[in-house]
Amino acid sequence: MVFGVVAGAIGGVLILGAVLLSPGEVVRAGEMTRVAAELAVLLALGGSVCGLGAVRTRHRWQALEQAMRAAAADQPYALPIAGEDRVASIARALDGLIQARATAQLALRASERRLRDVAEAASEWIWETDAEDRFTFFSDPPSKITDIDCRRLIGRRRRDLSEYEPDEAEDWRRYHDDVAARRPFRDFRYRMRGHRGDLHYLRVSGKPAFEADGRFTGYRGVAMEVTAEVEAEQRASEARHLMMDALREARDTAEQANHSKTRFLAAASHDLRQPLQALGLFVATLAQRPLPDDIRSIVGKIEGSLEALEHLLDTLLDISRLDAGVVEAHCVGFSVQELFKRLALEYVPLAESAGLSMRFVSTSASARSDPALLERILRNLLSNAVRYTNNGGIVVGVRRRGDFMRIEVWDTGRGIPLAEQREIFREFHQLGASQRERRQGLGLGLAIVDRLAALLGHRIELLSTPDRGSVFSVVVPANGRALVRAAEVEPEVRDPLNGRFVVVVDDDSIVRDGLRAILEIWGCRVAVAEGQDDAVEAVKAAEVMPDAIIADYRLRADVTGAQVVRALRALLGEDVPALLITGDTSPERLRQAAGHGLSLLHKPVRPDKLRAALQQLLEDQSVSVG
Repeated sequence: MVFGVVAGAIGGVLILGAVLLSPGEVVRAGEMTRVAAELAVLLALGGSVCGLGAVRTRHRWQALEQAMRAAAADQPYALPIAGEDRVASIARALDGLIQARATAQLALRASERRLRDVAEAASEWIWETDAEDRFTFFSDPPSKITDIDCRRLIGRRRRDLSEYEPDEAEDWRRYHDDVAARRPFRDFRYRMRGHRGDLHYLRVSGKPAFEADGRFTGYRGVAMEVTAEVEAEQRASEARHLMMDALREARDTAEQANHSKTRFLAAASHDLRQPLQALGLFVATLAQRPLPDDIRSIVGKIEGSLEALEHLLDTLLDISRLDAGVVEAHCVGFSVQELFKRLALEYVPLAESAGLSMRFVSTSASARSDPALLERILRNLLSNAVRYTNNGGIVVGVRRRGDFMRIEVWDTGRGIPLAEQREIFREFHQLGASQRERRQGLGLGLAIVDRLAALLGHRIELLSTPDRGSVFSVVVPANGRALVRAAEVEPEVRDPLNGRFVVVVDDDSIVRDGLRAILEIWGCRVAVAEGQDDAVEAVKAAEVMPDAIIADYRLRADVTGAQVVRALRALLGEDVPALLITGDTSPERLRQAAGHGLSLLHKPVRPDKLRAALQQLLEDQSVSVG
């Protein structure tokens, strides 16, 4: 009898242990083994137990068995833990196991509640696929996604569920490559429709799953709806396209306005210079006549005012064209010596009239730049040198430095303090003047130099000492010619114009009259014409070969002075020396004139400059004929 009770007790303990213990509870399993061993000892001593209070022992074993069964069924129980016998020892050990099980169950329920709360709050849900990429499991998606029934997706492949678009081909290729190679993938995005037809964009990440033996069983991962994110991207893309369209439209409008501004500047340049040109010629003609001293003083002041006005107009139009971005550089190789000759012709007399000496050191150097724009830079530097030098002189020369050359303008002027050597290149800055001196211009000359140099990619350098003078250098690429110093360039002795026959072509009667008047003062015979047909008739009527032609570049009916010159040369059968006069200061006009082999002067042309240019033309013609 006792043997049966003991055997039942052992079975109950083992049953209770199986209920209480999880596979990972190694320590509790050890306690269970110890308790079972003690019961085995009791079984071996069953005979003794039977002889020592069998009735009481049987009742305690029965109580222990009942308590274990109640605990296994999660019902109230009372273990016989009182006393010091074997039954009490086993009962206390079992009580510890039961309490541990209860604690573990409470922790497990709390963990399940936390996971459930997180899953309900999360925007992702869990999925699994088999080795054939078919869905085998889905957790419930978030409650806001109401038209994706995950149960309908079981057994289907992701590719079969998606709405594939050609622009997604590369993304799908990478996804299939990852799956084929059993690699994890991350943030793969595709689209699918819910059972109500709504389009959803999903972003998924997954990791391959393998059995213990290495057999691939499929993928496990998470999915997240990103429809709102994709729609936001699409709206942003549409906004970018709209913005780009608006920018293109604004650019086109700006370019059209720029072209209009260019046309306005060209028209303003010509129309403003025309009356100044005529006024200058008339004033010069007046100055050539016998006048009382008081009237001659007034004429001199008028000439000075006209000269200042000419300089201001040139400066304003130049800076406007540079700011408008309509000036383009066309760099070629050219002789620096030829540039020096043109500058010497104009600026040596100007310096001498100011009581200064000016010389150009002759050179055989060849530079690579835009000759018209580089000439404008040097003109501004020379004008400044004459304007700010009270005594002494100015020297212009070239120094070779490797693949570059420095065209230098030296003067013995007032010099520039170090603190102002950067400021002088700003607009409207005048050296040492608290207020603008109108006779010194607007303070834009060096600003134009700086912008032209930047346009050409040249560097402007300055060395200056107050009260001793300055050296402005333009660093220009050399064109491969060796530098040979020679004698300085001096303006040629001017031959008289007396008796020369000059044909003047200009569609402005005031300018024609002014040119006729000043040329006749110089002793020239003059024939004037309004256009090409009039010029041809005037030459035919004269029955004399003209010595020179002076033509305005822009004439009526879209005819140019260059066309008139070509027509007269064709009529006469000779390349008669010709000079174009224009109010258009664009470099393109200079290049066109050079292309026709013509000299070009910009209105308003000072009479001394016109005389010098005309004499140079005739002298060059004499040299070529000789």
